[in-house]
Amino acid sequence: MNINLLILCGIIIITTSCNRPTDASPDSNQDALNNNSISTQLIGSWTLDLETMQDNAPPEIQQNIEMLSMMGGDLFKIDFLEGGIVNETGLGGMNSAGIWVENGKGVSVTFEPNEMQKEMLERAKESSPEMVIEIQNQLQRDIQLVGPHLIFEFSMGPRKLTFYLTKF
Repeated sequence: MNINLLILCGIIIITTSCNRPTDASPDSNQDALNNNSISTQLIGSWTLDLETMQDNAPPEIQQNIEMLSMMGGDLFKIDFLEGGIVNETGLGGMNSAGIWVENGKGVSVTFEPNEMQKEMLERAKESSPEMVIEIQNQLQRDIQLVGPHLIFEFSMGPRKLTFYLTKF
C-alpha cells in the first residue's frame, strides 16, 4: 500500500507541475524585456534639444547654439531603424548612413563617410594624418539613452560639444 501511495503522490506532483498556470508566458516575458530594451526605445526619429544643449554647453559654444536655435532645431536629425540601420541628416544637407548596435548602456554607431568626409579623407591622407584620425573618430559614436534624451559627444579639434537629442 505504501508503494501505491508513493506512486499516486508522484503522479499528482507531476500532473500539477506540468499543468501549473504561470503568471506570464515566455513570449510575454520576452515582449516585456523587448519593450524595456534600449533598441525598442531607440527606434524612431530624434532631433536636437537645443534648450537642453544650451543649458549644458560651455560658455564659448553658447552663441553657436543660439544661432542654431534661430535657424530651427530640425536641422539635425537621426533616424534609428530596425535592423541596426541609422540615417543622419546633418547641417548643410549632408547625410550619413551607418549601423548601430547595443553596447550595454547605450548604442555604438558607425557611419560610412559622406561625400564631404570622403573628400576630406582623401586630401588629409597626403598631408595630415591627424586630420584622418579626427574624421574617422567622427564616424564612430557611443550614444547613451538618459531619460528622454539621447546623448553623445562630438569633438572638432580641441572643443567638445555634447549633443542632446529628443524623440519626435
